[in-house]
Amino acid sequence: MGATVPAAPRRTPAPRHTTSKATRTTGSRGKPRYAIRYDPDAPPTTELIVLIPNHNPAPQGSKQLKGFYTDPATGKQIPNLVEASKRHGPWREAAALHTVRSRARAGNPPPMDGVIQAEVIFTMQPPKTLPKDPEKLKWLYPNTQHYGDIDKVLRSTFDALTEGGAIVDDSRIVRTVMVQVFPWHPGAQPKPGALVRLTRLDPVLPDGPQTTAQELPS
Repeated sequence: MGATVPAAPRRTPAPRHTTSKATRTTGSRGKPRYAIRYDPDAPPTTELIVLIPNHNPAPQGSKQLKGFYTDPATGKQIPNLVEASKRHGPWREAAALHTVRSRARAGNPPPMDGVIQAEVIFTMQPPKTLPKDPEKLKWLYPNTQHYGDIDKVLRSTFDALTEGGAIVDDSRIVRTVMVQVFPWHPGAQPKPGALVRLTRLDPVLPDGPQTTAQELPS
């Protein structure tokens, strides 16, 4: 009789990476950029302050045509639309990253849910040439097309707050107080950036938010 050939050992498949309940990854088109950690046992927070320093706020929503690409499924030519503002990408990523850092300083609470108010101060990059008259400088604000519409600047920031784990979704924000200023205006940062204060207006109830618009504090 010939020698018995031992059976080849069965290959154990490599374990698939799983994301724990306390970690989420975010990124454009599903590509993770950084990990978002939170304590699932931590109580819901009613206030969170997010500081985004040393970055110039940018709008989101105005598109620019950058050629066409072919849809592999249909073969049709699809317009390639990109954000018109070149500052959008760096701002969105920086805002999300600093949201993660602000949450870490606050103890990594779960994303805020419920009825939320957002107070935002955008400090914009001032023009290179400034008036010498103090009175004219006082009334110089970032109100030109170069800075973008304030609602579009807010859109990119709210999306970054969601990506960074500050809020469940920016649809939870029902009231917004916002301003665009230069560094010499009251409440501004010394350099471009943003200061965001998120406040939950409704009581934290086990059955979820039950506050109506008529009951919101004035």
